[in-house]
Amino acid sequence: GKIKGGAADDRSAYSDFSGDVPSPEDDEDAIEDDPNAPPIDVPDWLPDAPEEIAAFVRECRYNDSIELLLKAKTEISEIFDKHERPTAYRLRKAQAIKLREVQQELEKQSTRISTRLEETLRRKNEALRQSAKRERSDAHAAASTMISPCAISDDTLYLQLLVKLGRNYQAAEAYSARRTLLLLETLHERPISGSGTVDLVIYAAQLSQSFFSVLAS
Repeated sequence: GKIKGGAADDRSAYSDFSGDVPSPEDDEDAIEDDPNAPPIDVPDWLPDAPEEIAAFVRECRYNDSIELLLKAKTEISEIFDKHERPTAYRLRKAQAIKLREVQQELEKQSTRISTRLEETLRRKNEALRQSAKRERSDAHAAASTMISPCAISDDTLYLQLLVKLGRNYQAAEAYSARRTLLLLETLHERPISGSGTVDLVIYAAQLSQSFFSVLAS
């Protein structure tokens, strides 16, 4: 759901800024065909990019979908930039309208990818929470460690994809939620060292190592 009040302002401060995408109708008035100007070539793959991205998302190929999304957005930006330059080449009105439509579809796909990644991270957190809850109630699990070291960084790929997509706030929010859960769960574990204070230092070191590994990558 949407965050209300001050949190919403914070979200807008951290979210990727892509600017408002003009509607196709805006270009009908903004661009007039110049019969003397050669048209700008638009790559054949570009109009189909949103559909290709949607197919990647359905197959959970998020990295491929983001790569194509960024490539398409860059291509459109460069085409409009070329149109604005003082050169002979100009976009035709129909081209501009089509490109704006593609831009709008790309924004929808960007939101869809972000939502899928965030939902995956939420499911991982819930699975970890339920697993830890079951193990705490299992008397035979007394000799085992509840939080696997793998659980500390198994969200790294999804966080990196969110950052690559430009959703820095969402990545930071997901990272914080995961590390908070891990820290709370480790407090319920059997002592490693026999000293609760030392255990906290060990857990904090593990989380810090994971944090700086994500930053480095």
